[in-house]
Amino acid sequence: PPPDPMTATLDLATHYAESLGWPVFPLAPSSKRPATRDGFHSATTNREQIARWWRAEPRCGVGIACVGFVVLDVDVRDGKPGAESLAALVHEHGELPPTWQATTPSGGSHYYFASPMPVRRSIGVRPGLDLLGVGGYVVAPPTTTSEGAYVWTDTDTLAALPEWIAALAAPAEEPRSVPARPQTWHQWDDRMRSALRY
Repeated sequence: PPPDPMTATLDLATHYAESLGWPVFPLAPSSKRPATRDGFHSATTNREQIARWWRAEPRCGVGIACVGFVVLDVDVRDGKPGAESLAALVHEHGELPPTWQATTPSGGSHYYFASPMPVRRSIGVRPGLDLLGVGGYVVAPPTTTSEGAYVWTDTDTLAALPEWIAALAAPAEEPRSVPARPQTWHQWDDRMRSALRY
């Protein structure tokens, strides 16, 4: 007989957490919204907590906080040009390496890449293309929303994130500068003389 979809969801969530080290959390049934009060900040790899979540509500989908991996989200919903944008990048940089891939309910694609270095979540890196990284989460199979299901199409090899994809991400935020204390010209002169003597 086919596996119970409720059991399959818990099994996959546990697999993501234990085998891959990816922190997971439940999504509200038939939705992409987190079912936890703290959203994706509640994500965990703790087997007992994961079991409690899905036993309490087996219809929940699976969200994964983007830690240790990055997802290239190709959006084609409502005519968005994600496929065309990706084709242009591939023409410029070469083919994507074979990697884990899932289809989305709208017909788009999620390409998963291992990334030990943190890459920031960056929306709209190209028309119809997002990078799902640190500071965000991805909706993972076997989640089913009101629009349809997320389905794995390739899980043979999890490739390393190509440098040209990482370069699309927003740069790290600059640390906030601390305003200098007001100085008089006399004080600046004293400091300059001290620096010259040094």
